[in-house]
Amino acid sequence: MYAVKVGDVLMSDRGSLRVVRRVSRFECGALRAVAFAIKRCSWTRRPSTTYSYTDIKRWTPTGASVELDSPLDEQLRQCLADHKLQLLHSWDVVGVLP
Repeated sequence: MYAVKVGDVLMSDRGSLRVVRRVSRFECGALRAVAFAIKRCSWTRRPSTTYSYTDIKRWTPTGASVELDSPLDEQLRQCLADHKLQLLHSWDVVGVLP
């Protein structure tokens, strides 16, 4: 999991494919957390969800990578960079972004 980067596709332990949107690391370089576009609308209305390393340690990298270059991808990137920025809500990305 050290080599995980934005755009990589991971397979969950239940077989769901998710595209990495943001990667957070400890100072030593070890994986801390990974953010994804949210799969279902949430009471928080956030367009993304974050999993810690312990949540995804059994997930498998698929070797596939996705270009995140659509306008919606850019808006989600901005929301992840600044959590106070409300460009998107959960219903904007559910079923649209992988």
